[in-house]
Amino acid sequence: MKSTNEKQERFAPFTNHTPEYNEENHRKLREQITEIRANPLPENPLKKINKQTKLVDSWVWNGTVNDFIKGKIEGYSLNACAGKSELGDIKIDLDPQNRSVIKADMKKLPFDSETFDTVIQDPPWKIGYYDRWKPFFECVRVCKIGGKIIYNAYWVPDSRAVELKEVIIRQDSAFTNTSVISIFRKTTNEYDKSKTKGGD
Repeated sequence: MKSTNEKQERFAPFTNHTPEYNEENHRKLREQITEIRANPLPENPLKKINKQTKLVDSWVWNGTVNDFIKGKIEGYSLNACAGKSELGDIKIDLDPQNRSVIKADMKKLPFDSETFDTVIQDPPWKIGYYDRWKPFFECVRVCKIGGKIIYNAYWVPDSRAVELKEVIIRQDSAFTNTSVISIFRKTTNEYDKSKTKGGD
């Protein structure tokens, strides 16, 4: 049996980054993560279609952007579509690049509502218009009221449950594509749940 100190050290990310620590909530989250790791999603079908497709370094934020986002994170955080990013207490991706990233789908996040203080998402930019909605609504769902959503894409999403607080246009060098970093604050859980099964 592990001592209390060993338990606290093992689950330090769950206690050190959450201002209102709740043992029961974090026990449930640890159970969810254990379940996710034990029952990962099936192999990504795109890998079978094109085995040459790989996550490239140009899709990873440079140091300046990474540091900027890191400075915006508050409390206990989730990075959905983490790729190679080290940001976030919990990181998920459909195609994990290392063992610290949990294999999960951004359109159906395997966490309870209102779990995280900050949710970061940098979704694939080539997804269709209607495929953009559900991943953002999932970010809103798992974010606590008063929490922050940091979203990077070349479009700006919306939800009745959030308020847009900050918009930053970024470009890594001249003549390259730009992206928009939108920072939202979740204000309510009262939103139109008919739009999507999990709400928006």
